[in-house]
Amino acid sequence: MRVLVVGCVHGYWDRIVDLVNKEAEEGRPVDLVLACGDGKTF
Repeated sequence: MRVLVVGCVHGYWDRIVDLVNKEAEEGRPVDLVLACGDGKTF
């Protein structure tokens, strides 16, 4: 299982999604994104 742990994203959720998509395209899919900080995205 591959887990991506991020802290405060503060409006950068699109960058996280882009990173997850890139990893999947390169054959390293992320199974879980754990956002541990303040999102201020939604």
